[in-house]
Amino acid sequence: MPPSLPQAIIVLPTYNEADNIGKLLPRLVSIAEELTQYDMHILVVDDTSPDGTAGIVRKHMKRSRRIHLLMGEKQGLGMAYIRGFKHAIRELKADVLFEMDADFSHDPKYLTQFLEALDDGKDFVIGSRYILGGAVPDWGLSRKAISAGGNFFARIVAGLYSVHDCTSGYRCIRAALIKRIDLDALNARGYAFQMNLLFEAHRLGARIGEIPIVFYDRKVGKSKISKDDIMEFFSNSFRLRWEGSRRFVKFCLVGLSGVLVNLGVLICLAEGLDVAKEIASAGGILVSIFTNFLFNEFWTFQDRRCGGAKGAGMRVLQFYAVSFVGAAVQWGVFLLGYRLLAADYRVSQLIGIGIATFWNYFVNKMWTWSKGD
Repeated sequence: MPPSLPQAIIVLPTYNEADNIGKLLPRLVSIAEELTQYDMHILVVDDTSPDGTAGIVRKHMKRSRRIHLLMGEKQGLGMAYIRGFKHAIRELKADVLFEMDADFSHDPKYLTQFLEALDDGKDFVIGSRYILGGAVPDWGLSRKAISAGGNFFARIVAGLYSVHDCTSGYRCIRAALIKRIDLDALNARGYAFQMNLLFEAHRLGARIGEIPIVFYDRKVGKSKISKDDIMEFFSNSFRLRWEGSRRFVKFCLVGLSGVLVNLGVLICLAEGLDVAKEIASAGGILVSIFTNFLFNEFWTFQDRRCGGAKGAGMRVLQFYAVSFVGAAVQWGVFLLGYRLLAADYRVSQLIGIGIATFWNYFVNKMWTWSKGD
């Protein structure tokens, strides 16, 4: 018996989409039947639409085994996705999950490109309007400016600098990644769910990629976004920024302990043992690197530790590599201040420490502790 194909489930939230769903489902089924590497299914998550959306879905279910329906009360887009993800993983044994709108703003032709990006090693793939090849052709200038501004706001405030389109609702995600996220704790009922999910994936070190899409406005029906959704989006971005800053605050506190170790060793060697100040400075750096690694390993980045003793050993080497570059910068600043500018040697050391801190944090976050289990 041949091995079963991985299950790719399109989670399709709907509310009053009777005019669109009957046209969209046959297109999705057609694409699904052409796939050879995945067994694709469509899960319609309907919020008890009063316009009869669910009835149309049930008619199409009789024509294709690939269509499924999950009913629930209207609680917002985020709650619909959470309900759909859980059902797709538990009941449909999903390996891959799609997020997609049911109003044809997300063209089904991109589905295979999402899967190709996943096969290339990505964990979380975004259909991006804001990279080369992406576009929103039927938006006016003012709406483009508002959307681009909101997306820029999200990237900066929430700290998602590497992602070009944080608010896109067209996505493909490994179910294994979703299983590592506490969906009930995402704290967003509406459209802010998209930001929260992306933020958590980024925090866990997911390999995030983007493919260009052309986004079209819905031609039939009304947009579901409300003023409350907009307010939730902006307040949520600030909350994520604070949560994202906690790790940096921890790193800085560890760095502060390293400063004390660094200066303590420096002063003990320079003044207690009469060691040359240049050598004493290097000694303070080397000892503080080791203590900083221990604190970061077991506190700052404890959720990203993986690989057992072998993984820890590799992180030690990576941390030292990053730190030696930072140490070279730090020592160079020390020599510049102490030797060339005749500044106090302790002040020169402190300035060097400050400059090296930013290097150490961002490189260690992206490399040494890039992801957890």
